[in-house]
Amino acid sequence: MANGVWVVILPTARPGPGYRGVVSVHLWVGAGAAAERASEHGCAHLLEHMAFKPFVDQQGNTGDLAGVVERLGGDVNAFTSHDETVFHATVPADQVGAALDALIDATLARELVGNHDAEQLAREREVVIEEIRQYHDDPSSRSLQSLIGDLHGEHCYGRPVIGSEDEVRSLTPAILRGWHRRQYRGAKLLLVVTGPVDVAAVQAQASERLAGLPASEPPSRRPGPTPLTEPKIRVERADVQEAYIRIGWLGGTVLDARGVALDVAAVALGQGESSRLSLGIRRRAQLVSDVHASYFGGVVGGAFLVSAQADADLAERACIALLAEVDALARVPLEADELGRARALLQSSLIYRRETVQGQAHALGYYATASGRLGAEDDYFSELAKLDPERVRATCAEFLRGDQLALTLLLPRDRIDARAARSLAARLREHCQVAKRSPTKPKRSANKPARAERDQFGTWHARLASGLRIVARLDPSVPVVGGWLVWPGGLRLEPARAGGIASLTGILLNRGTSRRDGDALAREVEGLAAVLDGFAGHDSLGLQFECLTANLPTILARTLECAADPIFADAELDEARRITLADLEAELDDPG
Repeated sequence: MANGVWVVILPTARPGPGYRGVVSVHLWVGAGAAAERASEHGCAHLLEHMAFKPFVDQQGNTGDLAGVVERLGGDVNAFTSHDETVFHATVPADQVGAALDALIDATLARELVGNHDAEQLAREREVVIEEIRQYHDDPSSRSLQSLIGDLHGEHCYGRPVIGSEDEVRSLTPAILRGWHRRQYRGAKLLLVVTGPVDVAAVQAQASERLAGLPASEPPSRRPGPTPLTEPKIRVERADVQEAYIRIGWLGGTVLDARGVALDVAAVALGQGESSRLSLGIRRRAQLVSDVHASYFGGVVGGAFLVSAQADADLAERACIALLAEVDALARVPLEADELGRARALLQSSLIYRRETVQGQAHALGYYATASGRLGAEDDYFSELAKLDPERVRATCAEFLRGDQLALTLLLPRDRIDARAARSLAARLREHCQVAKRSPTKPKRSANKPARAERDQFGTWHARLASGLRIVARLDPSVPVVGGWLVWPGGLRLEPARAGGIASLTGILLNRGTSRRDGDALAREVEGLAAVLDGFAGHDSLGLQFECLTANLPTILARTLECAADPIFADAELDEARRITLADLEAELDDPG
């Protein structure tokens, strides 16, 4: 529009007879915690909360955003990050006009904090402060924020999005109104609508409601964070049961080639049962009970993170082992199958996003807000396709250095004294400085299904001679298949002397058959960008899978193989028992 507001509409195919379909409406404000002035810390998030307070619509009726959208048969939510604030609603397709009006009335067509709202602001301020305290009570969140702060230093990405308790208490109606007037306007706004909609009608409504907003320039781009020049080691004692390990490096952004390479490296290193950390550090060395690697790309900077939990007595060995695995990424190129698996998992995210109008709207908004243009998502996948093992290695060598890392370690106060913690910190710092660079075919079953029948709702039913029921529904809109194989079981059927046996069974169902072990099975499934997991509840037990349609024959075969022929190997049972016991211990750290 002339004032800079950007409207993106993606019409999708209308569903079959009897289904209205759903529409997703997203309003992206290209300003989050990183854009806050010193006196405004926490206001982007607090103002997001205030958008859900009562407003007066164009007809003079009073309502609140959640109540209005839920009465339409939909749901609404919001989130704030360093780079953006986002409000999103999903409603039946024939209610898109009402949802669009409600979203605009609640966020743009009024002062979010008026002089008469002092009491509401005071209440919402306490809600946010309680949220801050909950983060502080969670050792996982607390250790991660400590790491992020040490990694980014004085850069705005190092501040918590939610703010501190003192900062939130200092926010006044005038400060929030000033933020709203500067940010909720012009080229900082992006409206995304996806679903079976009348494009002309949505465009006309958006023009009528948004064209009168003040103009503004697009969000300004700040300098990125400066990498560390020496390791930042923090070892703290806390009221925890396990050791919480967080390690991070800066590098890349959400949209550049180096960020894509680090994204691939994170998948290969620590995402999935066949990743290096899961196989080497958790399962074989048994140094940790949980481990994960990830890459978070921001508009002006990115962070490569490794998170783990371990027994306190193993914390030092675990840290050194984790650092060695990261260092290996910089020294030796990925194996071809590792790169292929990582690429498949990241490429499949594009298809999985298209399962829902919500996923499509989020992707459009995310990449458009970050880049200021359409097509940036395609650029990401183009860079992904061009990557080779050597480019990934070179990028890791550039950024994942021992002298450029931050490490936060939370240790149990009742097991580690202050002197031991200081000594451990010194040893880890010295380590980082020294390490600157230096099958049988399955039998064919004769158990043929009876003729499948289709009911009035389009669902197919069949029953095998064994009694197994098969229920299937076709949806050609997205090339993805999800399936559940379920039988009676679970906690309800456990004898008193075997408490927990259903949960362990669920964990072990996908960890090995007489044809292939659990690691081989995980590599094959994840290499096809699929998921195959066991589960157990109060009343049921089974397996669930999700995969691309083209890979259904393979994934369905593996699901049935796991159900019919699990071996429950001793080593797998010992590992599952170890992780379960660690999880039970970690629950003691969660006040909730």
